[in-house]
Amino acid sequence: MNKKISTTLIFILITALAVAIYSYLEFRQKLTNYAAHIGVLTILAEIAMFLLVSIVHRIWQTLGFTIKHKIKEDAVNIDINTESGIYIPIPETDLPKIGNKYNITEITTKATETKLSSTVSIRHNRGLITDTTDKYNSPKGILLVTNERTHNKLNRLTELSGLLITTESKVKLPEGVKLEEITQCATTVKNGKVSLLISYIKTFHPSDTLRTYNNEELHYLLTSRAISKDTSDSTFSVYDYVLLKILQECPDIKSDNETDQTPWFNTKNGKIAIRFFTYFEDFLKKNKLPFNLPTDLINKFQNIQDYIKFAKANDKLETTFKYDQDIAAIIKDAYYTYSYDINHYSHLWKNHLCRNSNYILKLVNKKIQDNVMLQLMCTLAVIDQYDISTEDKKTNTIIKTMLLNTKQKFSVEQIINSVDPNTGLIDLTQNYANNPNMTALLKKLSHNDKECSIGELIRRARSAIVEEFKEYMHGYVERHAELEPVKVNNITLLNHKEELIAPPANTLNPERTEQAGVQQHLQPRN
Repeated sequence: MNKKISTTLIFILITALAVAIYSYLEFRQKLTNYAAHIGVLTILAEIAMFLLVSIVHRIWQTLGFTIKHKIKEDAVNIDINTESGIYIPIPETDLPKIGNKYNITEITTKATETKLSSTVSIRHNRGLITDTTDKYNSPKGILLVTNERTHNKLNRLTELSGLLITTESKVKLPEGVKLEEITQCATTVKNGKVSLLISYIKTFHPSDTLRTYNNEELHYLLTSRAISKDTSDSTFSVYDYVLLKILQECPDIKSDNETDQTPWFNTKNGKIAIRFFTYFEDFLKKNKLPFNLPTDLINKFQNIQDYIKFAKANDKLETTFKYDQDIAAIIKDAYYTYSYDINHYSHLWKNHLCRNSNYILKLVNKKIQDNVMLQLMCTLAVIDQYDISTEDKKTNTIIKTMLLNTKQKFSVEQIINSVDPNTGLIDLTQNYANNPNMTALLKKLSHNDKECSIGELIRRARSAIVEEFKEYMHGYVERHAELEPVKVNNITLLNHKEELIAPPANTLNPERTEQAGVQQHLQPRN
């Protein structure tokens, strides 16, 4: 029972009770039967009880935010010096479903894995009846408005459609965090306050040291899956490349009967090795050496471990932060150069943030619309019936959706149908006279080979897509912070169209819809 019906019912019950009481007082002397008196009084009591329950139900319905109306200019008029805003896009087709029949008591948002969209849950207050929660898809990112740049961005949006939460006080970001570094903004409105759980990036910087990152972040960087060019080991990690570089650059460790004016442990690279293996001592205990590590490097590793053990036992191990910046640089470089996050097709679905603060999948989607060669390459890359593993499925699914939304559709059937049935190979030198882009694609993926299998060609297409966008990628770690809750001033249901959801007729508090750019407005009730 919504607010309109609840209010109407109260008036009906008040009228019915008044008429019933009046009638009883007027005609009670004519009721000579005692049972008749009891029957009438019972009916009066039931009407009164029903009225009381209806009043309690209607009062309960006032909790939360109720819809009012404001013009667009007023709705987005945020004083960024004292207030903040959170804009949650919702498709205009879903706006009528939010409606104005019930107050809103709770709003929560949760981003999808790819960060391309969010799920918005809105809880409606239905009084004494169990509340209902409806879910909507937010196709675009949530915009946190706390400065002039983001406020101007909100004002420039021509097709506003969704929720705009305005706070009574300014949302405080963690020190040093910029709005453009925020990757996710999980929003929860409850009990009149809004809580924000943000995810933001810490971009790699040359001045970073080991202490710039916490243990969890360093562990993530080191254990991130890495591309292996020399082995098919699927467990190859960034740590393996870091270890290899440090051992290779550490000077040879000579035996006791050999003389050296500068012992290895007094050189810069020797001290870097000692510091690395000391700092990550616990990590090394849980992670094995790369199985294909050369024997001389295995021996060097063991000698370094023996030196550290001996130095600790004799209280001669020097603890220094001097080379922490060098070690951090080695870890970051290995992560950027070899990690799946940045260098492998299967991780494109994770939607890495680019140097220009745009997401990589949005960039891929934009370029697919404009670049025929890239569209052909993607069309080839998403063919999955030749895959041995399923690790590329998530990326394939996303790119298939992008291809469905392109203005022009291209096929690579000519390439697929050109497989030699005897050898199972494709001639990479063939010329498609009617499709020069197809010829150019084969040349690009040939790697100077004359032929290859269809499976290999697809793998090359996927690698080429990653290479195409590698220049936009940059290294970072993602951090999380729960911001201090702030009181909600109002919540606006924005609709860029002039047609509005009709406000409820209310005999107690009639309201008129404003014209042109009018927005539905949610206001907390006292």
